[in-house]
Amino acid sequence: MATYPLHRPPAEVEPPYEAKDRTFAGPRLDKQEIENADYEHCTFLDASFKEAILRGCSFLDCIFVGCYFRRTTLKDCRFVGCRFYDCQFPNAILHGCDFQYSLFESCQVSFSEMEHSLPSPPNLKEQLCRNLAIQSTRLGLSDDARRYRRSELSAREEHLWNGFTGRSEWYENHFIGARKLRAFVHWSLSKANGFLWGYGDRPLVLFRNLLGAVFIFFPLLYCCFGDLMHTNEENGDIGYLDYVSFSISSALPANVPSDMYASSRFGYILVILESLFGALTFALFAAYVFRWSLRK
Repeated sequence: MATYPLHRPPAEVEPPYEAKDRTFAGPRLDKQEIENADYEHCTFLDASFKEAILRGCSFLDCIFVGCYFRRTTLKDCRFVGCRFYDCQFPNAILHGCDFQYSLFESCQVSFSEMEHSLPSPPNLKEQLCRNLAIQSTRLGLSDDARRYRRSELSAREEHLWNGFTGRSEWYENHFIGARKLRAFVHWSLSKANGFLWGYGDRPLVLFRNLLGAVFIFFPLLYCCFGDLMHTNEENGDIGYLDYVSFSISSALPANVPSDMYASSRFGYILVILESLFGALTFALFAAYVFRWSLRK
């Protein structure tokens, strides 16, 4: 980062707040109100914007290094293609800002403030949310990381669906033939991931699906193919509760004894599928608990 200002002549931040290819080192702009500023390809080093108010300002391809945005109000500001390194945004307030193509490193903005300033195009929103999710995780801000991650996944699914359906001229030109089909496949897999596993970070979804599979889905399959299942009991009668009991023993990641057994290849396949489902679900539960314990 120290190499960035070397090729940009130093300057002062002063009215009319316009500059190109300049370096601003250590300016103190605390509590100042700046409107309609226009900076392009500039570097801001160790700048303090504490409690400052910026309205309608435009920053194009600018670099912010070690800048301080405590309680800064950013209203209708554009940060296009900007990079933020080791900056601080405690209690910053954002209103209708634009951060397209921007990048954050060793810093982040809280999701509650950034949420309404995320880019509208879903592919750009996905990129920014992924970047901020990674930075939030590195900084130990698990709640923000999770919310950015969910927003990233939602934007990705919207982007893929738009590509498959050709929602706009841009998507029609960029998603053609096999690429359109791949977009649908990836969209379907992502939706299935969310429905079945809750993207790996929603334990209630995992618990709901585990109960549904163990007490309803697989027992009904066993009932429909009852001739594939047999029991060691003398009377040989099998009821729905017997299928539920067998389903529980199959789904649990432990060798739980059962009087029932599969007597055909297809029956074995159903049992193996339920065992895999149960093992994967409990593994995701364990991973979630592990991540939760690390956050604590």
